[in-house]
Amino acid sequence: MVWESPNDAMPWVGLYVGVASLICTLAMAADAVQAIWRWKLWFPNKFFTLNASIITLISIAMKLPLDLTTDPTSCGRVENAKITGIYFLVTMLANFLPSFGLMDDRELLMNVVALGILVITVYVNIGIQVFTRVLQMYVDILLVFIFAFVWPFSVALTVSASRKRLEYRYKESQRLVSSFQEKRFSSKGLKNYVKKYWMMTETRNPQFAIACSPVSSAFGVICLYISFVSVVNLLVGLEDYIYGGCVTSDYKWSLTIIYIMQSVGIVVGSIAPVFRCLSSVGHYNLSKEWSKNHLNVFRSCLERFQKITNTPTSNASSDIKEYSMYVVQIEEDAKLSDKILRNTLRYITRLLNASEKKEPHNLMVLLEKSIGFNGVVEFENDQVQPLYEEETHSCWSLVIVTLTSIAIALPNIASRQVKSLLSSMREGLQIAGKGSLDSAQRL
Repeated sequence: MVWESPNDAMPWVGLYVGVASLICTLAMAADAVQAIWRWKLWFPNKFFTLNASIITLISIAMKLPLDLTTDPTSCGRVENAKITGIYFLVTMLANFLPSFGLMDDRELLMNVVALGILVITVYVNIGIQVFTRVLQMYVDILLVFIFAFVWPFSVALTVSASRKRLEYRYKESQRLVSSFQEKRFSSKGLKNYVKKYWMMTETRNPQFAIACSPVSSAFGVICLYISFVSVVNLLVGLEDYIYGGCVTSDYKWSLTIIYIMQSVGIVVGSIAPVFRCLSSVGHYNLSKEWSKNHLNVFRSCLERFQKITNTPTSNASSDIKEYSMYVVQIEEDAKLSDKILRNTLRYITRLLNASEKKEPHNLMVLLEKSIGFNGVVEFENDQVQPLYEEETHSCWSLVIVTLTSIAIALPNIASRQVKSLLSSMREGLQIAGKGSLDSAQRL
């Protein structure tokens, strides 16, 4: 293989673009599979999140739409591939939108600035191609192009304030549960308390709030449209791309790879935004006040859809009514989707049932050998600060960790007994649910 000019290397550059698009598609697919498996149909981000690596991959995948040297008039397939690339970018923006809630203010600022530089570059290059009539963009594409690139930044501006508001609401809900909490309760009552705290923890997640926001729902409508258009174009023009080729384009055979990879990426990446829209909007009572934080352009259509689809069963409604008061929300007059609440309760119930089948064997063995808790009571000191600010009274997490540290530091103790003790402590601290597992792992 001999390259006589840089143009000879362009097919391999196109292959590089196709590989980057494939990696982005696989990351979005992994998030979708994990969300469906865990029954979290608001599709949280774990793999495809806004970070330096993903932004780099996106910039590589946008090589074709940003390329000012290609002349689409010499081959119509280049223009279709460029528009598909724009759709692919919109899909990725919609997909990683909830990941804004994973970052602190400093990290969010850095990543949003980097994303803004990329988006502005796309704006400028596409604008040059449109005004020079190298690339034709119809009204629908232009509207998608404008709104979809502005919405993520409107969400980013509200993340910090939303996080503080959610934290305040969460503490209020904690006080509400604590005020009705009994000192002794049955196993069924314990399950109810676990579900209440789990509901509060799940809904206080900034990712959850963003995924259920009007902007996320609007993105779902857009992704449904562009995925439909992409599938139709792919089915109609696939044979032409495979057998016809594009001899006049510098990308040659790699143009087909880019087009197929990004078309598939649009369909795969649209799963999360569309499901977020259907889950949150189908039963979502929008705020009575006009949201100043988001461009809620689909409000009237979504309210009509709500009236048609709001038909929950009586049993599910009773459970939802019981736990809906423990949902942490930014706006008081907004009601969260019944479908999301039902799915969250189903996920919690499934985990509780699985935990019942998996007993803490090591902890049970330790408790059978125990003769009481007198030593722990004598060792406890109220003047010692707890591990956590809001730790429950008579919770011995710090005492247990301290005693375990002393026990494993004693000489002439068999390693098997040390490992058994550590395993027992880990299982006990997991049940305590205080996050003390990290402390035990450092022992």
